Amino acid sequence: MTTRTERKIVIQAAIVLAFVFSLVVAYIAWQTGSLLMGLIFLTALQIIVLLAILFVLESLLEITETRL
Repeated sequence: MTTRTERKIVIQAAIVLAFVFSLVVAYIAWQTGSLLMGLIFLTALQIIVLLAILFVLESLLEITETRL
């Protein structure tokens, strides 16, 4: 069973990897002018936002559990 700290570290690592992936895709889209790469970039941004929301919810859950 993983601890909350380990899960938060994994979420942070996933956010960083998704950000790097989106930068690479944005660079390829800029160089090629491909619309498909632009759509993949937008999808990568959505993944980053969803992971950030997950991180915030995990933090809020940890805060509420420590107060109760």
